[in-house]
Amino acid sequence: MRPLSKNQNPTTYAELAGTYVVTMNKYPSMIITNMYTFFNSRNWYTVQSQKRTKAEQSDVEKKDYFVTEKLSAFYGYSRYDLIVNLDEVCSYCGMPIRDDAHVEHIKPKSYFPAFMLLWNNFLIACRDCNDRKSNKPSGGTNDTDADYIWPHTTLEDYMIRYTLSAFHQSKIDKNDKTPNVIDSLDTVFLVGLINTDAVEIKLISHGEREATLLRLDIYDDKPRNIAVTFQLFNTEAGNAVTKLFKMDRYAAYSDVSDRRMIERTHAWVQALDALNNLISVKNTTNAVRQALLDQIGDTMRATGFWSIWAEVLIAEGPSMLNQNEYDWLKAYLKGNSFAGTDLTRLYF
Repeated sequence: MRPLSKNQNPTTYAELAGTYVVTMNKYPSMIITNMYTFFNSRNWYTVQSQKRTKAEQSDVEKKDYFVTEKLSAFYGYSRYDLIVNLDEVCSYCGMPIRDDAHVEHIKPKSYFPAFMLLWNNFLIACRDCNDRKSNKPSGGTNDTDADYIWPHTTLEDYMIRYTLSAFHQSKIDKNDKTPNVIDSLDTVFLVGLINTDAVEIKLISHGEREATLLRLDIYDDKPRNIAVTFQLFNTEAGNAVTKLFKMDRYAAYSDVSDRRMIERTHAWVQALDALNNLISVKNTTNAVRQALLDQIGDTMRATGFWSIWAEVLIAEGPSMLNQNEYDWLKAYLKGNSFAGTDLTRLYF
């Protein structure tokens, strides 16, 4: 996750004024203020989690009608400002959003309808993170905001780190897609192999049923399945990655609908190539190296995954970079390359 700082005064999006009249078909028309009074009249998680009276069932149906039929279109107007504020990448996994940017409700609208139009309750999410999170945190006893880390509030320092890992697929449960990590792969070592053409990272073929999408072939060694996995340094980080967003799922050749792990692994490989390319031009002119840095910057923007580039180039790459290159890359990641990066909560 990338630490975020969201503009609290968006350019165009504004919550509907309290006097705005919502015209009903099924119920009498109502102004927003009265609708919010109704939304705040019940603990919807509690009501929906137990056997209901007729009155409670009626209120749930009324609430759902307001939320899904009458107010759902309005929060979509925040997409433009969310993209401008936070860039067109997922606030959680960091993957570029290639198709539809989801307006993500931190407090789910099904249980917190009074928050469904509030700017401070929005982030931007890819389909997979939005779907995995679903209607959590629900407000239930064992599912609260405090149980997870959030990129715009609680993410700090080394709560989450990333590493390129060799792994086996889990054999415990065919539905358990968490990689069984064998060991981590050293960045300096791999770049050295790339530089001497002693390693190949490639997509698998369709027939290799037990392999994942990226495989590392080191000459005179056994091929490895590889993926960028997480190091999690507290319970809340673990809950967020493994339970809330399920960002540690691998994808086999027959199941590529959730591409978050494979795409961030591709980003890691791109970063390894960037380090190798900088090494290859170390004896050329400053103009050539600067042109390459500019190209690497463009690649970062196109690839997304700010945290991956920061991990490889800034946390692991300094020994392979000269000071000017390191400073340029660090400044790029701290600059305007990814809108909404919170510079007060970086781990470098």
